[in-house]
Amino acid sequence: MNNSRRTFLKHTSLAVAGAMALGNEAFAAKKTDQIVGIQLYTVRDDMKKDPLATLKELRTMGYTHVEHANYVNRKLYGWSAAEF
Repeated sequence: MNNSRRTFLKHTSLAVAGAMALGNEAFAAKKTDQIVGIQLYTVRDDMKKDPLATLKELRTMGYTHVEHANYVNRKLYGWSAAEF
C-alpha cells in the first residue's frame, strides 16, 4: 500500500471528526440505577474497634447502603435497630 502524507492526514481528520460527532457517551460507561453498598463483614475488624467511625468513613467513601454482619442479643454492633 502506497499511502501519502495527504491521505494519512485526510483519514486521520475524518476519524477525529467522526469520534467528535459520537460524543463522550460513546466512550463512557453507561450510567446505571444500581445501588452499590458494602457488607460490614468486609470491615469487621474496624467495626469491632470503632463502629461509628467506621460507618462515617464508609460514608465519606460514598457508600450509602450497608449490610450488617453482627446481630447479637437483638443488637447491631451494640446498638438497637433504630439506633443503628
